[in-house]
Amino acid sequence: HKTLPEINQDSARLDSVELYPFVQYIRAGFSGIMTGHLSIPALDNQSHLPTSLSPQIVTNLLTGELGFGGLKFTDALVMKGASAGKQSICVQALLAGNDVLLSPERPEAEFAAIKKAIANGTLSQKMIEEKCLKILRYKYITGLNNYKPIRIKGLKDRIQTSETDWLIQKLNEEAITLLKNKDNLLPVKQLGSKKIATVSLGANEKTAFQETLDLYGAFDHFQLPAKATESQISAIFNQLQKYDAVICGIHSNKMRDYAGLQALAQKKEVHLCFFIAPHLLTDYEKSIKGAESVTLAYENTPYSQKAAAEIILGGLPAKGKLPVAIASLFDYQTGLSTQKVRLSYQLPKEAGMSEATLRKIAPIVEEGIRMQAFPGCQVLVAKNGKVVYNQSFGYFDYAGTHPVENTDVYDLASVTKAVATVPAVMKLYDTGKIKLDDPLSKQIPLLQQTDKYKITIRDALFHQTGLASFLPFYMLLIDAESYEGPLFSNKKTTVYRLEYDKNTYMRTDFKFLPDRVSNTPKAGISKQVADHFYVTDDINDWAIRDIADSQLRKEKKYLYSDLNFILLKEVVENVSNQSLDVFLDQQLYADLGANYTEFLPLRTIAKEKIAPTENDRFLRNQILIGYPHDEAAAVLGGVSGNAGLFSNANDLAKIGQLFLNKGTYGGERFFDESTVKMFTHTQNSTGRRSLGFDKPNQKNLTFSISENIFGHTGYTGTCWWVDPDNQLIYVFLSNRVYPSRQHTQLQEQHIRERIQSIIYEAIK
Repeated sequence: HKTLPEINQDSARLDSVELYPFVQYIRAGFSGIMTGHLSIPALDNQSHLPTSLSPQIVTNLLTGELGFGGLKFTDALVMKGASAGKQSICVQALLAGNDVLLSPERPEAEFAAIKKAIANGTLSQKMIEEKCLKILRYKYITGLNNYKPIRIKGLKDRIQTSETDWLIQKLNEEAITLLKNKDNLLPVKQLGSKKIATVSLGANEKTAFQETLDLYGAFDHFQLPAKATESQISAIFNQLQKYDAVICGIHSNKMRDYAGLQALAQKKEVHLCFFIAPHLLTDYEKSIKGAESVTLAYENTPYSQKAAAEIILGGLPAKGKLPVAIASLFDYQTGLSTQKVRLSYQLPKEAGMSEATLRKIAPIVEEGIRMQAFPGCQVLVAKNGKVVYNQSFGYFDYAGTHPVENTDVYDLASVTKAVATVPAVMKLYDTGKIKLDDPLSKQIPLLQQTDKYKITIRDALFHQTGLASFLPFYMLLIDAESYEGPLFSNKKTTVYRLEYDKNTYMRTDFKFLPDRVSNTPKAGISKQVADHFYVTDDINDWAIRDIADSQLRKEKKYLYSDLNFILLKEVVENVSNQSLDVFLDQQLYADLGANYTEFLPLRTIAKEKIAPTENDRFLRNQILIGYPHDEAAAVLGGVSGNAGLFSNANDLAKIGQLFLNKGTYGGERFFDESTVKMFTHTQNSTGRRSLGFDKPNQKNLTFSISENIFGHTGYTGTCWWVDPDNQLIYVFLSNRVYPSRQHTQLQEQHIRERIQSIIYEAIK
């Protein structure tokens, strides 16, 4: 736009590279070609004119040698690279052989100059008529002699299809170029141990770049508008000083290399990403030389921003090569490579799946919402390390008060076993701190003088301990003297009015033990179970005593039991000297970027982002938001081995991919490959389960599924399945027990299973 670029290649190189695509276009029948404003001495070293005004190139080369008979367009003649000296630029363009002259700077003056050139014989009337006739022929060919207005409605959808979206995204992913990567700090690692900020220069609001980064971890975001004042600029860069690393996107050519950015790049781990033309990088020379990494995305579109963010975080590998030299900074063809180490977010086509088939998921979900199987849900599908479907449906409740978003979290119920307790046990096994045949009593002294002293960690993972399926720990809180008769009945009466579950009715005229329950925290009673509901701090010991004193079945055959995983949680905590939630956050979730995966989520997640589970009218007398639905997990203070974890589908996909990667994610190893294989493939002899993981009940499925799939389901309406044979992850999260657990249509209509069958159909 401002200069005349020069291409100093010889004719052999030009024929084999630069001109090659045009030869193919002409052979394929293209009917229009534009000539750019360039200086190419090998093609014309006599006229000293830009290619667009050169008869040697427009007529002799394009028409004569290459045989092009279509319309010849100039590039915009207003550009500085187009210069005909003192002569009329449009006259010169016509003499060169062009048919269509684009955007002259002074149209009226140029029109007059053309008429004068015809009058004095410089241009012939016949030439003008031939060009006019040629243009009219093409108008006729395109149907403009029978003009019909284009139907505007739906035009965007007809032009921009999923195929074009895929192609545009693919082009961006292949082109984006990593120019600098000091100490191989990209992809960014150690998400859990670094405090990372992002700043978008030239943006007024959160950018697509920042929104994509959010898919990978927890970042604090800043924006600096193009018209920012000096005080705003200073304030932003002062705030960024407190972070360990800063990812900086430059989104506008109106920005500059601020002194604050230069200083930041000297002191901190700074990653620069440019969404501007390559030659503008010279304006940022000082910051570029101080930065740890430099990525060039070329243009400021949502597609380029998404691709750049994924490359920086390792969802995509860096592949691009610089198509030009950037003076004093980077040579032509510079381009570093990186590996894909995290999930990427793609269209189904990229993973070889049918988008049309996956669209069948939505009607199944909508049917479930209509039937009140659940008020809303999240559904995620990932294949080959690519999330190809991640959608939220419905609302938190049937009143429609909060539409479900992908970042909202759900009570996972028993999925906790597979994505919390089992990984914790795996970590301790991996580091040699426990053995699977160690007795639980080795770490739980209360079991040592009981008939349970020989139960091993392996037995508990397989659910073959002989323990009961559950114990009503809430009875530890209730004053047995405050009511007469049983607490529940299989018939509804004036006493047993509350329907608790199918054919189960509860009384509510009981009272809690004042030395174990309080509506405010106080000394010795500070473990929170719900809003205004606190229990005794030693409730965990009481519960373990209950398990120790419980009756053991004579045979240790398979029986699914929450008690097994409550005991496994005790093992983890006693070996690690940390509570289960702290241990998992430090050893797993933080570095995975699973920042929405939490026990006791109200500590870090806004209440408005947590789906309610049940309106508990029996024990806690409130709508449960952020507290476990499961009574055992709740009574134990919200951190338990059987239930209590909250998460969203995107975070669970990261955990699933960790297992598909055989123990690695984000370029870091979390488990030994042999440990992953043993826990996910070893199956017990009396049931379908592997070590802590569930396997689908093949008898209840109407479609074929891999025998190596593992995962878990949850009582609140959740499931998490990982299929190593197909490199597939399927997550379904809902709050089907809201407002009450009488909503059983999810199971009865096999909604989760029907969605899963669609996923496998989409692969085929």
